[in-house]
Amino acid sequence: MLPAADRSHLRRPSTWLLLGEAALRTSTAYVQVRMLPFRRVAALRRLRTGAAPSSGFVAGPYTERVGWAVQAIAARTPWTVTCLMQALAGSAMLHRRGVASCIHLGVAADDDSYAAHAWLSAGPHILTGSGERERFTEVGRYWSAAA
Repeated sequence: MLPAADRSHLRRPSTWLLLGEAALRTSTAYVQVRMLPFRRVAALRRLRTGAAPSSGFVAGPYTERVGWAVQAIAARTPWTVTCLMQALAGSAMLHRRGVASCIHLGVAADDDSYAAHAWLSAGPHILTGSGERERFTEVGRYWSAAA
């Protein structure tokens, strides 16, 4: 991720364009997740289920910046952008840049209930949802091939 103390990247127009795209993608993901069943969202985004191919998951130059942008926008929206919405937004942004990614879905048992979580990875990098990821057991994967 980008260092919090170094804000020189905020002076570049490319950063603002990336944040604008992240805002658009998170808004789209918000509407899709709130209005459609996930299987329909996955079909719209051409996400594939099951084991991802071992090749094709190479991080591009924008990989970590995409994760940063999605998280930065999600923290500043007037509505709640869930971990699933962040993963969907990041996946769409990476697909546009020709970078393959994988959305991981996990569950954890909490006392009398279950909790769900989603995170996005591209190669060895966890781009969104990394904070609580360790306490969840992965139950599903949806991957997007490089464009």
